[in-house]
Amino acid sequence: MTTQPPTKRWQVSRRQFLIGIGAGTATLAVGLAASAPALKREAQLTINQAFLNGEAPSSETPKAPFIWFEIHADNRAFLYIPKMEMGQGIHTTLAQVAADELELDWERVTVRQPDIRHGFDPGLLFTFGSTSTTSLYQPIREVSATLREMLRQEAIQQLGTTADALTLDKGTFKHGETVLTYGEIIANKQGEWDIPEDPAPLKDARNFRYIGQSV
Repeated sequence: MTTQPPTKRWQVSRRQFLIGIGAGTATLAVGLAASAPALKREAQLTINQAFLNGEAPSSETPKAPFIWFEIHADNRAFLYIPKMEMGQGIHTTLAQVAADELELDWERVTVRQPDIRHGFDPGLLFTFGSTSTTSLYQPIREVSATLREMLRQEAIQQLGTTADALTLDKGTFKHGETVLTYGEIIANKQGEWDIPEDPAPLKDARNFRYIGQSV
């Protein structure tokens, strides 16, 4: 028996990021609005595609995030993208990008593409010219980093400590003998989530664990 996923309530927040909470579930969803500056390259690619097929891209503002993450209580992450897997291996490469910036085990990240239950802006739904990884690389890093820092701030609150006293490895924060996974932090959260005031720092390329590596 297949159950329908809970409807999300999306809120636009700082820097065009969005937060969604699955009703009645221990799930946190964070997405990026299509109007964000990080998607400038994607818009250019959309225009290029319009010239190739003679169709104009949508001029409507998307009613849902362009890309988004869900992290569930079991510490699994799902990345929703508006691209189709057509043998290019994007479900692998984009999971690598997400896992690296999110500091989560790559095997715990699942990429999901458009289907009838998840709406994306029609003007941004295209797969051609090997652009999926290049166009989504930066937006996925930014969403992943933002989500990582949101979880870090909540871990600080739940553990009653400071950022310097926390260590993070593969989706788990450690403080002394106490360990909290991302999923446990989300399940324990009280009240509303908030997007950080400052842009989340991106990892230095020298610290990449998965990007550029064969998995």
